[in-house]
Amino acid sequence: MQRLFTSFLEYAVIASDRTAGQVCDVFFDDKLWDIRHVVVDTGGWLSSRKVLLNPSALRTFEDRKKVLRIRASRRQVRTHPPIMADPPVSLQARPGAQEQFGWIGMEAAAPGAVPPFSPSALEEDDVITDRRRTRRVNPRLRSAREVLRYRVENARREIGQIEDFVFDDVTWQFDFLVVYVTAFTPARRLLLRTGDVPLIRWEKMTVRTGLTVAALRKCPPFRRAAGL
Repeated sequence: MQRLFTSFLEYAVIASDRTAGQVCDVFFDDKLWDIRHVVVDTGGWLSSRKVLLNPSALRTFEDRKKVLRIRASRRQVRTHPPIMADPPVSLQARPGAQEQFGWIGMEAAAPGAVPPFSPSALEEDDVITDRRRTRRVNPRLRSAREVLRYRVENARREIGQIEDFVFDDVTWQFDFLVVYVTAFTPARRLLLRTGDVPLIRWEKMTVRTGLTVAALRKCPPFRRAAGL
């Protein structure tokens, strides 16, 4: 089933024994567009502890209750790796993060942290190895919540703004970006295929598409009533 990312953020995570937390983000690979981690805030009112869950641990959606059930106890969920065990680029670049967590360059290498997903699907040239800890990390990991703030552009001009993502809850891949296109008159929302987005630049907060404005007019319109 296809789902909107922003709606997914409203779901409570229910463990085998009791409520474990709330979905607050997902981290994805910006080349493969697959969701590597679901980020769950397991903290209470006065604290926040965000952990990484492998999508394979997720069991069922209960849409009427906005509940996501998982195959783990609450205690097991709280022992999952924290977000800094495998952070997205935007957190890797945070001032002081490299010194605090002992990373090399822009890549995370947190001692003893084992990310839920193995990056074995990455191409050889795209995998960076920290020889001191024999840790492989993904330099293309992105926070979906962060990228929601980004502008969309092509080679010639700014086109619009990302408003949402559409993902498949079976494959756990993003299929579309929901883009508010200001290059049109009047402006309107459309679905941009992730395959038409070859580049994300965190330092400029932009997403690059290879489509011209004329080609964008052929993209399907976004209608929330269409099962999303």
